[in-house]
Amino acid sequence: MDVRSDSEDSSYFNMMQSLMDSSTAHLPERCGWLLKRTGNPFKKWQRRYFVLKSKKLRYYHKETDTKPAGSLNFDLITVSLQLTLHPTGHSELVLQPLCSQRRFRLQADNSKDLEAWAVSVNEHISASQGRLTNVMSVSRTSKFWRWDRITNGHFRAMAATGDVLLFSGRDLASKAQRFLTRSKYDHVALLLRYSSDQLAILEATSLEGVQVLLWTDFLKFKWHLMYSRLVYRPLEYERSGKMLRELELFIREVRGMQFQLSAAKLMGKSSDSEAQKGYFCSELLATAFKRCGLLRAETVASKYWPGHFSTEKRLELQSARLGEELQIDFEPPDP
Repeated sequence: MDVRSDSEDSSYFNMMQSLMDSSTAHLPERCGWLLKRTGNPFKKWQRRYFVLKSKKLRYYHKETDTKPAGSLNFDLITVSLQLTLHPTGHSELVLQPLCSQRRFRLQADNSKDLEAWAVSVNEHISASQGRLTNVMSVSRTSKFWRWDRITNGHFRAMAATGDVLLFSGRDLASKAQRFLTRSKYDHVALLLRYSSDQLAILEATSLEGVQVLLWTDFLKFKWHLMYSRLVYRPLEYERSGKMLRELELFIREVRGMQFQLSAAKLMGKSSDSEAQKGYFCSELLATAFKRCGLLRAETVASKYWPGHFSTEKRLELQSARLGEELQIDFEPPDP
């Protein structure tokens, strides 16, 4: 199997993160409450908490929210900025993404505060890929601001062993599963980074059973087009040699096993007491996390669904956490 060793895996992720952080280190960070004009037919001003960081402008319903209500990634969209100051009235900051009818109209408590926001936002836009090239594919997508996004290039550079990939299928069975499990996702896979630097996914599917699939093959055969959304969640954890050895042994044991979705699991009565003959995708991931010491040994892996690995649920990991959800965009050119 030969997954990247603990020191290699951690240092690689830290190196890529440092490179990304250094590219935005000079940019000002800002947060605070602003008024945002709604885009629906019943237009009104709503108070939202905005955070400007790393060439992204996000807004939240509450300051304590972990999932943004909207996100503009200036590396993935080309945005024009217009500030209109009214000494006696309400000043307004307008962000207009290229090739989109959606305008983001913002107001602050006073003109001075709004002007400071405009200066900071403009610095992030000026340093972005969206300013260097006219990026249009994302902004043509319906409600593109609803999710945090990442390019396929950034994803390939950042992904490390133990990270999670979530899928939303386009077919009727996938939609039915999401409805029954009350989740946005119907499939989940574990990411692997080989010592050769190749990226792969460990998954269990109804057609192939438990398999390790190279990311290059996944894209080559255009299997990503089967899904309306692919979402990446990095595992924030100090990967040890023991963890990676346990994961490698586990993969050797389960590779080639059949896909299994039992009636007991569908009824919520499954357990891990019987000899394992096959796996459902989320059961495979939970078992892998158990073997690596990320989930408690007494955890019943068969009771997990894909949604448990999303931000919809609060997955209780040991000395680790899953990071934010980042939707992978395949159309924009890689940086």
